[in-house]
Amino acid sequence: MPLRVLHRVVGGLFYAGYRLVGYRKKVVIQNLRNSFPELPESEIRSHTRAFYRHLADVASEYIYLMRPWRKGIRQMVSMPDDSVRLLNEFHANKQAVILVMGHQGFWETIGPSLFFNAEMPAVPVYRTLKNKAFDQLFIEKRGYFSLDLITQSQVARRTTMMLKQEQVFALLLLADQSPKKEHIT
Repeated sequence: MPLRVLHRVVGGLFYAGYRLVGYRKKVVIQNLRNSFPELPESEIRSHTRAFYRHLADVASEYIYLMRPWRKGIRQMVSMPDDSVRLLNEFHANKQAVILVMGHQGFWETIGPSLFFNAEMPAVPVYRTLKNKAFDQLFIEKRGYFSLDLITQSQVARRTTMMLKQEQVFALLLLADQSPKKEHIT
């Protein structure tokens, strides 16, 4: 199924989830109110709908990436020339980098983007899922284009080991979540 068709199908399902089921709707609205207390309710509702449209887009792209290898994936991912040049310079100088990203957009494509566009291998940091079957599925898909995957609890130990071995990599971090106190060391 082409990606644009998948976007429409999944978008319809998420719209139904938003309107009929209200999947995490109270949490989304409360988070928006907390983050933007000055916004009127009409804008909060508008941003809530935009969040669900974005969630549908991300879900569509993730489903698309879960399929067997597709030629079209290369067209999904790109990087600005300046970014590619900078990453390749770091790689040539044998310097590892840390890339900090927000959760806006489909960050799952950063691994393929580095794979196709730059010489720098990606090493994403991820949170282990409670559902072991989904966790294994996500590990396989996230690791397809990556040198390695590191869980949150392994970051310090694993990156120290990789640096001692003089490995060159881009450590990928998401920076939009508030860590729980017990996860801060």
